[in-house]
Amino acid sequence: MHECRLVSHLPDATLIPGWIDHQSCMADLINQCLVCNNRDCDGFKCVVGNDPSACWCRRCMGFTGTGSGNFHTNTQCRLIVNNTKTEGESCPFCFMAVGDDIAGSGSLTEHQQGKCILKDRVKRVLLDRYIGATDKGTSAKMRMDSALQNHELWFELMAENLKKNICQ
Repeated sequence: MHECRLVSHLPDATLIPGWIDHQSCMADLINQCLVCNNRDCDGFKCVVGNDPSACWCRRCMGFTGTGSGNFHTNTQCRLIVNNTKTEGESCPFCFMAVGDDIAGSGSLTEHQQGKCILKDRVKRVLLDRYIGATDKGTSAKMRMDSALQNHELWFELMAENLKKNICQ
């Protein structure tokens, strides 16, 4: 079980109750998936697990298998990169909020498709509630469009999901 310390503020004194010590957790995300504690997990492997069908969308983390009524490919997902609104506040690939208020987040130029050091680990935490959804990415897109444009909401969502899955 991963240990995180709960704090009630960010360096800029913005109050976000229950935010997890983002510096230690964000550093840990570079090295391992915080949900399964596996260094080899990119954040998506623990979603799919040992499912031999491999019927999962890497973008929305929804199940796309036969009979789900949710069949779609990554390019057909409603949470596609060129349809994800970030207003320059977040990476459209890994969903990391980027800015001076988030230590270790880097710059948008450091977040490029297929080269992000955080892989899908941030996305795995942010989309926790929507894993296995069967709505072709609609619910994940609605959640991400708001969170990726607002750092305070991004922090709240990360804290809620990290606390639920990791800091029990």
